[in-house]
Amino acid sequence: KLLNGELEMAHVLYGLIYGVQLGVGGPKKDMAVLMNLNQNGQAITLSNKLLQAGARDGESLAKVMASEKREYTFAQTFPTGTHAMWLYYWLAAYGIDPMKDAKVITVPPPQMVANMRVGNMDGFCVGEPWGARAILDKIGFTSVTTQAIWTDHPEKVLGTSADFVARNPNTARAVTAAILEAGKWIDASPENRRKTAGTSAATSYVS
Repeated sequence: KLLNGELEMAHVLYGLIYGVQLGVGGPKKDMAVLMNLNQNGQAITLSNKLLQAGARDGESLAKVMASEKREYTFAQTFPTGTHAMWLYYWLAAYGIDPMKDAKVITVPPPQMVANMRVGNMDGFCVGEPWGARAILDKIGFTSVTTQAIWTDHPEKVLGTSADFVARNPNTARAVTAAILEAGKWIDASPENRRKTAGTSAATSYVS
């Protein structure tokens, strides 16, 4: 949507912007990161079926996959997004080649839990609240949080096209300033934090 002009700016995966800039996995376009929006907050969730088979972490997952030969499927949200980066790195760190030893698919975040529930995947990497939802639904567990892979890693950014910034420098500055101001308001008091959490946790945003 950023590429076709449907959106001028977006809350977007850190790695996605660089993927578009480089033309990896899709059309190439000069992009701009106006600010970092958050750090950490992602996790790799494995199914309870894997847990029952003995897989709790990367090391034990590798042993299960080596002893019980079948197709293992894991999901991320975008080929050049941060979820894919963490998933590929984590699997490879334990000797699991994500390109050969596993099937890695792309699934939108809200569909992760439903797909795990029906057995379409063995694990996924995504931001919250979907890992927590898998735990609440008793179908999965957190094997590792992404901050354990890269401490305080960038996660989402305010992204736009370089062309938009060149044509609308004042708008780019104003939106960035407004988000910074909103962040300061949230941090100003526990009450403001609770109000923000209550708003963002509404069923219209998380279902």
